[in-house]
Amino acid sequence: PLMRGSEITIPVLITRQPGFEEPLEMQCEFVPPGVGVSPAEVIPADQSVANLTLSAASSAKLGSSPLYVIASTTQARGGKVDSSVKGDTSLGSERVRVSSEVVNIEVVEPYVALASEPQSVRRGTKIAYRWSVKQMRPFEGQARVKMIGLPVGLTAVGPDPTIDRNAAEVAVELEATDDALLGLVSDLKCDVQFAVNGEEIHLRTGSGKLRIDPRLEQ
Repeated sequence: PLMRGSEITIPVLITRQPGFEEPLEMQCEFVPPGVGVSPAEVIPADQSVANLTLSAASSAKLGSSPLYVIASTTQARGGKVDSSVKGDTSLGSERVRVSSEVVNIEVVEPYVALASEPQSVRRGTKIAYRWSVKQMRPFEGQARVKMIGLPVGLTAVGPDPTIDRNAAEVAVELEATDDALLGLVSDLKCDVQFAVNGEEIHLRTGSGKLRIDPRLEQ
């Protein structure tokens, strides 16, 4: 399943006929509403595996939808002048196109949703930036939380915190240096990494604010 607000990478296996060693172009030509897809990728002649990355917006349509990819030669008639293989002659390119089987991709609600109240930190100090965790669907194991969108002079310190299916709050320790610009930092988010069936799924959630204040004079 593909969670709203998340990104997954799906391996695509290519079966080459004996003797066919030309590069291929792979692209996804149909995705569900609200789902983004990685751009067309050229697969080198010596490779038979490619990756397709799907990302779902927070408003992506829930439910199951069909998905397929198209692989095509990058040269006319598969790169052979005397080839008997007929390409896409109706478009004048004579490129050979092959479709994968149609599979269903299911868009589901995320496991969690993070939210925070505006907080503040002074230059030269640290803060435990706290996020509330709303459990939406149960998940197994631990998920790592990393804050993203941090400006120059504001860094996360220490190991990434983790949450489980029972967590109600998570805190990320941040440190502000003298390079941090004073004022309000908006649109801070979290990248929550889940391990599902041996694969990593990244969920982007939350919208935090942090005010950076001047260092206290001694």
